[in-house]
Amino acid sequence: MKKLLSLTRSRAACGPIGLAVAMILQGPSSSAQEVNIASQRERVGRLVDEVVTADLELGVVKRRSKILRMKQDVFRVAIADPTIVEFVGFGSREAEIIGKEIGTTTMTLWLGDEDNAQLLSVLVTVTRDDAIEDQGRKDFADLSSLVNEMFPNSRVLLIPVADKVIVRGQARDEQEAVQIMSLIRKNADLLPGGVGGGNVVSGGTAADPFPDSRQATVGRTLINMLKIPGEKQVMLKVRIAELKRSAERDLGANLDLNIKEFMLKSVLTSGANVVASGTFNDGSFNLALKALVRNGSAKILAEPNLVTLSGHPATFLSGGQFAVPTVVGVGGAQAATTTFKGFGTSISFLPTVLDKDRIRLDVQPTFSTLNKDNSVGGVFGLDTRSATTVVDLREGQVLAIAGLLQEQQRGDSRRIPWIGDLPVLNLLTNSRNISRDETELIILVSPELVHPLEPY
Repeated sequence: MKKLLSLTRSRAACGPIGLAVAMILQGPSSSAQEVNIASQRERVGRLVDEVVTADLELGVVKRRSKILRMKQDVFRVAIADPTIVEFVGFGSREAEIIGKEIGTTTMTLWLGDEDNAQLLSVLVTVTRDDAIEDQGRKDFADLSSLVNEMFPNSRVLLIPVADKVIVRGQARDEQEAVQIMSLIRKNADLLPGGVGGGNVVSGGTAADPFPDSRQATVGRTLINMLKIPGEKQVMLKVRIAELKRSAERDLGANLDLNIKEFMLKSVLTSGANVVASGTFNDGSFNLALKALVRNGSAKILAEPNLVTLSGHPATFLSGGQFAVPTVVGVGGAQAATTTFKGFGTSISFLPTVLDKDRIRLDVQPTFSTLNKDNSVGGVFGLDTRSATTVVDLREGQVLAIAGLLQEQQRGDSRRIPWIGDLPVLNLLTNSRNISRDETELIILVSPELVHPLEPY
C-alpha cells in the first residue's frame, strides 16, 4: 500500500492536476479514504485538462513598447492588470506591448484557431525609465537654480521622488514662500511628469498657497517643506506656592508614592534647609497642591504666564518698593537723592531653545520681606531667600524648586485687668503662648513653545 501511495504522489506531481491531487492525498491512510481519494482524483481529471503557467518573461520600460510577432494568428488576448500594460494589435500576427505603469502582470494569448487553440502565457514586467528620471532630475535642478536666482534672499532645493516633488529650503518670509511655491507649480507643469493637478502638502512652516488643490488627484504632488526663519518664543507657566512645613511633609510622602520621576521628594520629607530642584510631568503633584490650597495648608502667591524670545530674559515681580535715601557728590557738592528698592516675590528666567522640544532654563527666584529690626538710618532691612538653577526640560515638563524655608516665632500674653499687675497674683492668673510657624516656598515652572496668531 505504501508503494502505491508513493507512486500516486509522483504521478500527481508530474500531471497537470498534481496540485489538486496532492492536496487530496494528505491525511491519515485508510481503505475508505483511499476509495474517496480515487473517486475525487477521477472527478478532477475529468474537469481539469491543463493548468497553464507563464511560458515567457518579457520586460518593457515605462512609456516604451516592444513589438511581438507571432508565427500563428492571435484571436484572443487577456491581461490580468490592464493598468500596467496595454496590448495593441496590428493584424492577427503582430502586436505592440506598451508599458503604462511600473509593475508586473500576466498576459495570455490564444493562437491558431478556436477548434485547435494553443495558449501562450507571458509574464510582463514594466520597469522605470532611467533616462527620463535622470532628465527629470536635471530639469528640476535647473528649476531650483532659476528660483534661487529670482529670490536671492531664499534658498530652495527641489527633489523629485517618484510622483512627488519635495520643496526644501528656507524662505525669507511668508509672502516670499507663497511666491516661490506659485512659481514652482507653474514651471513644473512643463517638466516630465509635471505637477499639473497634483496636491500641495505642507510639511514646513510656510503656508499652503493652493488651499483648493488638495482635492486633485492627477500629476505630481508638491510637498512644501520650506521653513521661515525667526526666533522661537517660549511661554513660561509659573506657579509660586507657600506651604506649611507639616503639610509639605505629607505632600512629600504622597509624591514618593505617586510620582516616581520626581527628584524633590528627599528634600520635602527631610528637615534640612537645603534648596533643591527637580523635573517631572505635571500630574499628581498638581492635584495634591490644589488639595492643600483648599484646606488652607498652602497658599498660591503668584501664577503668572510670561512670554519671551529664546535667549532673552524675562522677569516677574510681585510685591512693593521702599525708599532708600542716598547722598551723591563730594564735599560741598553733595546732593540727596532717593532710590527705590523692590521686595516681595521676584523671579528671573532665561530660556534657550536647544532642539525642537528641548529647552534650557536658567531660573533665579528671590523672595524678600521687610525687617524693621534690621533697619539702618531709618531704612528697613530685608530678609531674603534666593536660589539659582539651570536645567534642560522637554516642552510640557515641570521644574520644581523647593527648600526656601522661613521660620517665624510669635508670642502673646494674657492677663486679668488689675489682678495681673499684682506681683504675686500675676504668676497665677497671667498666661503666655509662643507659636512657631515654619513655611517653605515652592516654585513650579513649565515651558512651552508658542507661535503668534495669524492676523484676520
